[in-house]
Amino acid sequence: MDTKIKFLEWKDIEVRCIKMQVNDGHIDVNMKVNYENIDYDILFENTSRIKINIGGFPIKMFGFEIIDNKQSGWDSDSRYTIIDYEDNILKFVCEDISLISIDE
Repeated sequence: MDTKIKFLEWKDIEVRCIKMQVNDGHIDVNMKVNYENIDYDILFENTSRIKINIGGFPIKMFGFEIIDNKQSGWDSDSRYTIIDYEDNILKFVCEDISLISIDE
């Protein structure tokens, strides 16, 4: 996981786009978020147990948490749990997380 992504935890963000695509038989989630007028493009690889409750974009989210499940003995494809901690907007598990780009 790219450590720069941990910076976005617990911040008030605006989710501008969520895209899902099948890649080599697994689902990747690409999320474009904005924090303090800076755009972040984040890729969550090999996702499962996806739960997204939205009515449209942009989505105001009052923080999300990245939980590392490695110490709990979870399988590698469920290494991280992503969950917003206030509005129950999204929750899923993934194998890896990458910061694709930052547009200032």
